[in-house]
Amino acid sequence: MAAAAAALGLSLVLLAGCGGQEASGPEPEGAPPQPGGELSIAVDGRIRTIDPLFASSRAERLASRQVYEPLVSRQNGPFGQTRRLPGLARRLQSNENATLWSLRLRDGVSFADGELLDADAVKANAERWMSAHVVPGLSFVDSPRPGLVRFFLDRPDAGFARTLAQPRLGLVASGAISSGVAGIGVGEWGTGPFELRERRGRDVVLARNAGWWGTPLGLGPGVDQIALHGSGSSAIRAEQLESGQVRVADELDHGGADAAAADPLLTTINGDGETMGLERSVRGIDTAAAGQSLSDVWFSDIG
Repeated sequence: MAAAAAALGLSLVLLAGCGGQEASGPEPEGAPPQPGGELSIAVDGRIRTIDPLFASSRAERLASRQVYEPLVSRQNGPFGQTRRLPGLARRLQSNENATLWSLRLRDGVSFADGELLDADAVKANAERWMSAHVVPGLSFVDSPRPGLVRFFLDRPDAGFARTLAQPRLGLVASGAISSGVAGIGVGEWGTGPFELRERRGRDVVLARNAGWWGTPLGLGPGVDQIALHGSGSSAIRAEQLESGQVRVADELDHGGADAAAADPLLTTINGDGETMGLERSVRGIDTAAAGQSLSDVWFSDIG
């Protein structure tokens, strides 16, 4: 019973506020802020895949997370919006021994190609996860009625909600999932705030998904596009940041971090053993985690 209480408590913590009080979205004063500008980020290395299952480098994971969303997440709005809302899963709870987890999907969510996010799409993704053996204990998934998905585990797991929050379990449109565990093609679709627009050598451009479910709720995205510029050198990334070629530089070494911290127009964020440098005009980035959503990023010098 203690494990069950912990599991249920975890689901309520992760999805708190997921009742019927969010439909009206935020209450802006006057005209709502509009997304604008490009968030340019210098990253380490080339982005070879954005498939959430196979993204391995920090740069790949960062790009993938903007296109593909995990079932469990908490979303924060840009432009100083602090109200947090649950993501694709409106509710998640377990039975007494944490071997059966029931998830209620958010209504009205579509992949960027127009495919509806429904129980069948979740089941298709879960089958892919089981084939790849990336969700320990998951043995079966069904949907007894529309919008409800049940995950059956072969062992108790009070932390299953945290598993479903992993960016590597970002949902992929069913039409983009090939047989077995083969990687999905570049340019295929997720439910996230951005779409893959183009590749240019070491650079990847993500454009705002105009149909993202979070936009009517005031969750962003706060920028029109994200440009990820691949580099093999921390020194080059630091130089790009200091010269204004990019607004954010990831994976800075001690020298680059010290230089950014000493610049009154720049700041640094530490976390997960990595340091990220950014312009002080950038708002919404408060962690150096590679798996963060950038939908809430905006610029204080816009609008």
